[in-house]
Amino acid sequence: MAFDLATARPVKAGGFDLATAKPVDESGGFMQGVGNLAAGAVRGAGSIGATVMRALPNALGGDTAQENAVRRQSMDDALQSMGAEPDSWMYQGGKLGGEIAGTAGAGGVAGNAIARLANVAGYGAKAAPLVQALQSSGMTTGGGMSTIRDLAMRTGAGATVGGISAGMVDPRDSGIGAMIGGALPGALKVAGAIGRGTGDLVRYVKRPPETHLANKLAQSLGMSADELAQTVTQRGPGMIPGYQATVPQILQNPITSQLQRTLKTAGANGLGDAERVQQGAYRNALERVAPIDLTVQDAAQRAGGALEAYAKPAHLKAGEKVDRLFEAVDPFNESALYLPIDEMMAQKSRYLGEGTFGTGGKAAEAIATAKRVGTQEIPAVAPLAKETANNSQTLEKAVRSMGGMKGGSGELRDLGIKQSGTTGLINNKTGKSADLVAEEMHRRGFIPDNDPATLMDALRNGGGRKIYANDQVESNGMQRLSEFAMGDAPGAETIAKTVPFNTVQNLRSSMNEAWKKIVAKDGATKESAALKKMIDEVDFRINRAAGGSAAPGEFFAKDMADTYREALAAHGAKKAQFETGPQIGMFRQGGDGQTALQGAEIPGKFFSGRRSQVEDVKAFKKLIGNRSDLADELKRYAVTEGAGTSNVAGDLTSKYLKWMESRSGASRELFTEQELATLKEVGKAVERGIGAESLGRVSGSDTAQKLEALNNLGLLDSKTVNLLATRIPGIGAFTGPMLSRLRETAAGTRNNALSKLLANPDELVQALQPGSSQRSKLMQLMDTKKGQQTLQMLYRTAPVTYAQ
Repeated sequence: MAFDLATARPVKAGGFDLATAKPVDESGGFMQGVGNLAAGAVRGAGSIGATVMRALPNALGGDTAQENAVRRQSMDDALQSMGAEPDSWMYQGGKLGGEIAGTAGAGGVAGNAIARLANVAGYGAKAAPLVQALQSSGMTTGGGMSTIRDLAMRTGAGATVGGISAGMVDPRDSGIGAMIGGALPGALKVAGAIGRGTGDLVRYVKRPPETHLANKLAQSLGMSADELAQTVTQRGPGMIPGYQATVPQILQNPITSQLQRTLKTAGANGLGDAERVQQGAYRNALERVAPIDLTVQDAAQRAGGALEAYAKPAHLKAGEKVDRLFEAVDPFNESALYLPIDEMMAQKSRYLGEGTFGTGGKAAEAIATAKRVGTQEIPAVAPLAKETANNSQTLEKAVRSMGGMKGGSGELRDLGIKQSGTTGLINNKTGKSADLVAEEMHRRGFIPDNDPATLMDALRNGGGRKIYANDQVESNGMQRLSEFAMGDAPGAETIAKTVPFNTVQNLRSSMNEAWKKIVAKDGATKESAALKKMIDEVDFRINRAAGGSAAPGEFFAKDMADTYREALAAHGAKKAQFETGPQIGMFRQGGDGQTALQGAEIPGKFFSGRRSQVEDVKAFKKLIGNRSDLADELKRYAVTEGAGTSNVAGDLTSKYLKWMESRSGASRELFTEQELATLKEVGKAVERGIGAESLGRVSGSDTAQKLEALNNLGLLDSKTVNLLATRIPGIGAFTGPMLSRLRETAAGTRNNALSKLLANPDELVQALQPGSSQRSKLMQLMDTKKGQQTLQMLYRTAPVTYAQ
């Protein structure tokens, strides 16, 4: 069983994969690994011994280059013969550890040697920085010099110690060791991670990370710190209390927008938290305009119910008022008006003339009714027929046609004698009194007066056979000839007659009901158009009479006209309030007997994105009058609809902007200026967020390059440090993952700090101000003894490690 040094637990593997930083199965187990480590340590010490043998002259037993190479290989072979595995990571690690241990004092030896020589020469104090630089492998000089001189001295010392250390292991590597040892002081100097008080660069690093990030951001944006601070400075709460725009939303710059997306992807929460606060502020702002219901359906049902509860009783009451006024126009049927029958027939012919079929029944019925009540028939004058002229009735025949006369004495008895030639004139069964017969004969023109004696004289001795009713002509034949000379006799004639106002109004109401039913059932048709025009003709005739232009024979008194105009005004107000616009559907019944518009359907007809949206809201205002509570209900529905455009997370998106745009006209009519300004401000804020999210979606551009520089971790992203941490045999398996975790930690710290700066403009402004005393956690760690020791170890072993 092998042993994992990272977890201090046995594992199945015996080796270590440098690519994955995980133990792998090499067989051999834990004891084999321990043996490999010990053998490697022996081999490392042998490397230094081999160097000593190579340095000795041949006369003293020293090796040639070829002999030295053979010596080193012989040591590997000997240890392998003893069971060691030179290719294993434990062997290589032990070897490197032995080499590093053997060279650990190289810098101290060199420094001590220089110190002794300087003391002998009397330059001990002046040589102190050089001695400290050698002893620390170039890590520090003790200060007191200019930055350039300090860096030059530490670079030289680092190169010297690096060359000595690598050369002690293998003289062939002294050059590369010197290069690495000399390069490290400069790299660490620039990164500012090697202690305190070593110049301006170190002090720069020790500034708080927020200040670094804020200034790097300004540099990436091509702005000075003051310019950036002034640009992002907030100007007050605005229309949305609790709302604060983020830096990307204020700047609307591709760099900050791309950086925002990068930070969100990396898991930094600052911007996301700020945006959630913004969404809460949006909703609170909308709630100040009107309460937001749980769903749009809830708001629609609530508003629709409130409108129905008000409008239907109000409509009924208005209708009753109109009816009372029309009934009061002519309560005693004293008015007299002609019906516009000819005009109604003309409108019927216009829409339902020749060629139409299957329709027009109601229009025809309306005209028939108008004719029946608004006209009268004058019969024709018949001329005297020829037969009538030749056989005209005489006085005697006229008396017999009445049944004769009653009586049996006096003159009446004489008239009854057969020989008198007046047989049948006296009839006591069917006859009438002489007075009544005389009256009728006088009326008919047979006798000049109604005296019964005159009648008797006319009838005596057959005189009644020669007396006719018309005494202007000699005979009825002469009358017929006179009529023929005058031409054709007048025929039958229908003439208009006046009717009371109430009759006119009844006809109009019936036509209006027929029109409504046709429209409700079939929509606009030819017949509905004809009926509507016929109603207009009736209205015109009434209005003309009410205006003082009554036709001859018409009567419409001033008080009737005044009441009629009042009734018309009430009817117009009722129509405008209840029967114009979407509300008409609340009172018009469909084929199922239900109103066409009801409940939750109502609010959406008044507040919508239709082309008629402005007129619809105006109609709503006419409907409710001064009922502000009903206006608030429609506002509640509208705001709930707007808030309902949010996504599943409850965030307002571009859908809110589309909602605002599609209902801009309706919103202007419904909301007050202050309320509308709030709705628009929320839209502007949402738009800023969308812009900040969508700008800068590019790669490989100048924006991307600036972002790469902004996101660089400095020393932790250095290729040299990466090479040193991963190329060290034996410990690279530990230092590589450690570097990765360090990078992750540093990147997370940087991302969180940068995210907070972008989320809060005030914090960015503060970070851009000089003089902050905060210090980074990384710098605090590097200032500790443990941190310094860690850096010194890496610093000292780097030349040897890289050389190997």
